[in-house]
Amino acid sequence: MRFGQVGISLHQVLLRAAGWAPDEVVCSARDWLAQGRATEVAQAVVFVALAGRIPITPADLDVLQAVLQDDAANHDLLADLDVAASAAAPWWYTMSPAYPKRHAETPEDIPHSLDLTTDPTDIDHLGAIDAAAVTTVTGIEMDDLVDGLWRAWRFPAAPTPWPPPRRLYLVQATDPGSLPALTATMQRALTLAGETAPQVEAFTDADDLPPYQRTALAHSALLWTTRPTTSVRFAELFDPVDEVGGPGFAADRPTLDSRERREVLEYLEAASAVLTTTTLMDDVVNGRRRGAVPMNIRTDGAWVWTDAVTYYLRNYGLAPDPDLLQHIRTRRYDPPRVDAVAIHRALAALHAHTPGEDH
Repeated sequence: MRFGQVGISLHQVLLRAAGWAPDEVVCSARDWLAQGRATEVAQAVVFVALAGRIPITPADLDVLQAVLQDDAANHDLLADLDVAASAAAPWWYTMSPAYPKRHAETPEDIPHSLDLTTDPTDIDHLGAIDAAAVTTVTGIEMDDLVDGLWRAWRFPAAPTPWPPPRRLYLVQATDPGSLPALTATMQRALTLAGETAPQVEAFTDADDLPPYQRTALAHSALLWTTRPTTSVRFAELFDPVDEVGGPGFAADRPTLDSRERREVLEYLEAASAVLTTTTLMDDVVNGRRRGAVPMNIRTDGAWVWTDAVTYYLRNYGLAPDPDLLQHIRTRRYDPPRVDAVAIHRALAALHAHTPGEDH
């Protein structure tokens, strides 16, 4: 079933309520939304927002007012809602791609992102509930709707026996109108597999996710995707040096002419930033330029490099890693669209990358 603007808007309201409102309420409201019970969804959101002093964005307030405009009993309640300029993440939760007990025992061994899709057809290595989620999105009715499926573990940020750790599933779909039905279908399948009040966060554009879901996505395991499995490569920044030399460039390092330099710079700068940092490195070509070289990390889905590559190309015409340059030329200097799956895989590869290697 495809939903209209009211259903899509209420789905977004529930995304922003998740993590703040009780899980059982969020799960039930998502089922009601898929059944077309928009008024009951709005009433539930208003109630839990008042009871829990949950902040509501102005856009969400507009949606709730539109749905409840004919319900006079709710007008005074709507006026009592706490309105915040923007959505915020509930600070009392933290996320991990691995079960929290393992995270607590060996936190240094747990990366922020895991890619479990090395063989997308093999779900035997997954637990029963994760396997049920994968089976659902790969079903005939879902296959054309879903681009990716992730699972994160949510647990309290402070030491406490309650609430217990909980799985969060994030599903990227192709059509906003399919989100309510997709969410409800996933919830039913997970309930049958033994999950209580399943938490399914369905979205189309990761850039539009509220902070709660963005945090979960950044600390999750990719369980399934339509994208083929590819290896992410890391661009070498400097040329090999001997044991007594520091990082630098060989005297015969290739340079690019002004035309190609411009096209390659545009490609490098159009790539998605996967990690940003305020750290600046010293310029190895001009020793007087200290703290001048940016080190943000970018990807085009196939390669990962730092903004230092762009810096040395712009300022000195020094060509990037020859294999990266050939890749850019093969693409005719046309950067691809980098989606949530590509960014996740780049992050997972980055966390697994051997420390100390230049990139």
